Amino acid sequence: PVVSLEPNTIADIFDNISAVGELTGRAVEARRVVDGLAARLVALAAHLATVERHPRTLMLEWLEPPFAPGHWVPEQVAFAGGDSSFGRAGSKSVVTTAEEIQDYAPEVIVLVPCGYYTVDILRALPGARLPAGWHDLPAVRGKEVWAMDATSYFSRPGPRVVDGAEILARILHPEIFGAPDESEAARVDAELMRTA
Repeated sequence: PVVSLEPNTIADIFDNISAVGELTGRAVEARRVVDGLAARLVALAAHLATVERHPRTLMLEWLEPPFAPGHWVPEQVAFAGGDSSFGRAGSKSVVTTAEEIQDYAPEVIVLVPCGYYTVDILRALPGARLPAGWHDLPAVRGKEVWAMDATSYFSRPGPRVVDGAEILARILHPEIFGAPDESEAARVDAELMRTA
Protein backbone atom coordinates (compact mmCIF):
# COMPACT_ATOMS: atom_id res chain seq x y z
CA PRO A 1 0.00 0.00 0.00
CA VAL A 2 0.97 3.61 -0.57
CA VAL A 3 0.65 5.87 2.45
CA SER A 4 0.79 9.65 2.11
CA LEU A 5 2.01 11.47 5.22
CA GLU A 6 1.77 15.25 5.15
CA PRO A 7 2.14 16.60 8.69
CA ASN A 8 1.68 20.28 9.49
CA THR A 9 2.20 20.27 13.26
CA ILE A 10 4.23 18.43 15.88
CA ALA A 11 1.08 16.51 16.84
CA ASP A 12 0.74 15.44 13.19
CA ILE A 13 4.35 14.22 13.21
CA PHE A 14 3.65 12.15 16.31
CA ASP A 15 0.46 10.78 14.72
CA ASN A 16 2.44 9.82 11.60
CA ILE A 17 5.03 7.96 13.67
CA SER A 18 2.17 6.05 15.33
CA ALA A 19 0.52 5.36 11.96
CA VAL A 20 3.73 3.97 10.47
CA GLY A 21 4.15 1.84 13.59
CA GLU A 22 0.65 0.42 13.11
CA LEU A 23 1.22 -0.27 9.41
CA THR A 24 4.53 -2.02 10.03
CA GLY A 25 3.46 -4.08 13.02
CA ARG A 26 5.53 -1.94 15.37
CA ALA A 27 2.76 -0.07 17.18
CA VAL A 28 4.26 -0.63 20.64
CA GLU A 29 7.69 0.62 19.57
CA ALA A 30 6.16 3.63 17.80
CA ARG A 31 4.11 4.50 20.90
CA ARG A 32 7.29 4.28 23.00
CA VAL A 33 9.06 6.71 20.63
CA VAL A 34 6.15 9.16 20.63
CA ASP A 35 5.80 9.00 24.42
CA GLY A 36 9.53 9.69 24.81
CA LEU A 37 9.41 12.66 22.46
CA ALA A 38 6.32 14.09 24.15
CA ALA A 39 7.99 13.69 27.56
CA ARG A 40 11.00 15.66 26.34
CA LEU A 41 8.75 18.52 25.22
CA VAL A 42 6.93 18.46 28.57
CA ALA A 43 10.30 18.61 30.36
CA LEU A 44 11.37 21.54 28.18
CA ALA A 45 8.15 23.39 29.00
CA ALA A 46 8.60 22.66 32.71
CA HIS A 47 12.11 24.15 32.70
CA LEU A 48 10.75 27.28 31.02
CA ALA A 49 7.52 27.60 33.05
CA THR A 50 8.77 30.50 35.16
CA VAL A 51 10.69 32.30 32.42
CA GLU A 52 9.30 35.77 31.81
CA ARG A 53 11.48 36.66 28.83
CA HIS A 54 10.40 35.17 25.51
CA PRO A 55 12.75 36.64 22.89
CA ARG A 56 11.20 37.66 19.60
CA THR A 57 12.57 34.88 17.40
CA LEU A 58 12.76 35.05 13.62
CA MET A 59 13.29 31.69 11.96
CA LEU A 60 14.08 32.28 8.29
CA GLU A 61 13.19 29.24 6.20
CA TRP A 62 14.68 30.81 3.08
CA LEU A 63 17.08 33.71 2.59
CA GLU A 64 16.27 35.26 -0.78
CA PRO A 65 13.40 36.00 -0.80
CA PRO A 66 12.99 35.68 2.96
CA PHE A 67 10.43 33.10 4.08
CA ALA A 68 8.65 33.26 7.44
CA PRO A 69 8.29 29.88 9.12
CA GLY A 70 5.30 27.62 8.91
CA HIS A 71 4.29 24.06 9.71
CA TRP A 72 5.78 22.94 13.06
CA VAL A 73 8.63 25.48 13.25
CA PRO A 74 6.64 28.14 15.19
CA GLU A 75 5.71 25.39 17.65
CA GLN A 76 9.40 24.54 18.07
CA VAL A 77 10.09 28.21 18.87
CA ALA A 78 7.28 28.26 21.44
CA PHE A 79 8.51 25.05 23.11
CA ALA A 80 12.02 26.58 23.22
CA GLY A 81 10.74 29.61 25.12
CA GLY A 82 10.70 32.11 22.28
CA ASP A 83 8.05 34.42 20.90
CA SER A 84 6.72 32.50 17.91
CA SER A 85 4.33 35.12 16.56
CA PHE A 86 6.41 35.64 13.39
CA GLY A 87 5.20 32.64 11.47
CA ARG A 88 2.12 30.52 11.03
CA ALA A 89 2.01 27.23 12.90
CA GLY A 90 0.22 24.51 10.95
CA SER A 91 0.38 26.46 7.66
CA LYS A 92 2.85 26.67 4.82
CA SER A 93 5.86 28.96 5.01
CA VAL A 94 5.27 32.29 3.29
CA VAL A 95 7.37 35.02 1.74
CA THR A 96 7.86 37.94 4.11
CA THR A 97 9.12 41.48 3.57
CA ALA A 98 11.87 43.68 4.96
CA GLU A 99 9.16 45.88 6.48
CA GLU A 100 7.49 42.96 8.29
CA ILE A 101 10.85 41.83 9.64
CA GLN A 102 11.71 45.38 10.78
CA ASP A 103 8.30 45.75 12.46
CA TYR A 104 8.82 42.48 14.34
CA ALA A 105 12.31 43.65 15.45
CA PRO A 106 13.62 40.15 16.22
CA GLU A 107 15.93 39.74 19.19
CA VAL A 108 17.20 36.41 17.86
CA ILE A 109 17.41 35.28 14.23
CA VAL A 110 17.97 31.65 13.29
CA LEU A 111 18.69 30.86 9.65
CA VAL A 112 17.18 27.50 8.68
CA PRO A 113 16.75 27.46 4.89
CA CYS A 114 14.82 24.35 3.94
CA GLY A 115 17.11 21.47 3.05
CA TYR A 116 20.34 23.19 4.13
CA TYR A 117 22.92 21.95 6.59
CA THR A 118 24.73 24.57 8.71
CA VAL A 119 27.82 24.52 6.49
CA ASP A 120 25.61 25.11 3.40
CA ILE A 121 24.03 28.15 5.04
CA LEU A 122 27.40 29.66 5.93
CA ARG A 123 28.60 29.09 2.34
CA ALA A 124 25.45 30.61 0.83
CA LEU A 125 25.31 33.72 3.02
CA PRO A 126 28.01 35.85 1.32
CA GLY A 127 26.15 35.54 -2.00
CA ALA A 128 22.70 36.16 -0.54
CA ARG A 129 21.14 39.59 -0.30
CA LEU A 130 19.34 39.87 3.00
CA PRO A 131 16.39 42.26 3.47
CA ALA A 132 16.93 46.02 3.68
CA GLY A 133 17.44 47.23 7.23
CA TRP A 134 18.98 43.91 8.27
CA HIS A 135 21.97 45.44 10.08
CA ASP A 136 19.64 47.63 12.17
CA LEU A 137 17.71 44.68 13.61
CA PRO A 138 18.17 44.08 17.36
CA ALA A 139 19.34 40.50 16.73
CA VAL A 140 22.02 41.60 14.28
CA ARG A 141 23.21 44.46 16.49
CA GLY A 142 23.26 42.10 19.48
CA LYS A 143 25.17 39.37 17.59
CA GLU A 144 22.30 36.94 18.00
CA VAL A 145 22.13 35.59 14.46
CA TRP A 146 22.56 31.83 14.24
CA ALA A 147 22.65 29.15 11.55
CA MET A 148 21.28 25.71 12.30
CA ASP A 149 21.05 22.43 10.43
CA ALA A 150 17.60 22.83 8.91
CA THR A 151 17.65 19.44 7.24
CA SER A 152 18.07 17.53 10.49
CA TYR A 153 16.08 19.67 12.91
CA PHE A 154 13.46 21.76 11.10
CA SER A 155 12.71 20.70 7.50
CA ARG A 156 12.07 16.99 7.95
CA PRO A 157 9.00 15.87 9.90
CA GLY A 158 10.48 13.31 12.24
CA PRO A 159 11.70 12.73 15.80
CA ARG A 160 14.56 15.21 15.45
CA VAL A 161 12.18 18.18 15.51
CA VAL A 162 12.30 17.71 19.29
CA ASP A 163 16.12 17.89 19.15
CA GLY A 164 15.68 21.13 17.19
CA ALA A 165 13.46 22.62 19.90
CA GLU A 166 15.98 21.63 22.58
CA ILE A 167 18.91 23.19 20.70
CA LEU A 168 16.84 26.30 20.05
CA ALA A 169 16.17 26.53 23.80
CA ARG A 170 19.95 26.65 24.34
CA ILE A 171 20.18 29.58 21.93
CA LEU A 172 17.24 31.44 23.48
CA HIS A 173 17.90 30.60 27.13
CA PRO A 174 21.58 29.75 27.68
CA GLU A 175 21.18 30.90 31.29
CA ILE A 176 19.00 27.83 31.88
CA PHE A 177 20.29 25.22 29.43
CA GLY A 178 23.84 26.33 28.67
CA ALA A 179 25.02 27.53 25.27
CA PRO A 180 24.55 25.30 22.23
CA ASP A 181 27.47 23.17 21.15
CA GLU A 182 29.26 24.38 18.01
CA SER A 183 28.15 21.20 16.27
CA GLU A 184 24.50 22.16 16.91
CA ALA A 185 24.40 25.84 15.98
CA ALA A 186 26.80 28.42 14.59
CA ARG A 187 26.74 32.09 15.49
CA VAL A 188 26.87 34.01 12.20
CA ASP A 189 29.65 36.52 11.68
CA ALA A 190 28.38 39.96 10.61
CA GLU A 191 30.78 40.07 7.66
CA LEU A 192 28.94 37.13 6.07
CA MET A 193 25.66 39.07 5.98
CA ARG A 194 24.99 41.49 3.13
CA THR A 195 21.86 43.45 2.34
CA ALA A 196 20.03 44.25 -0.86
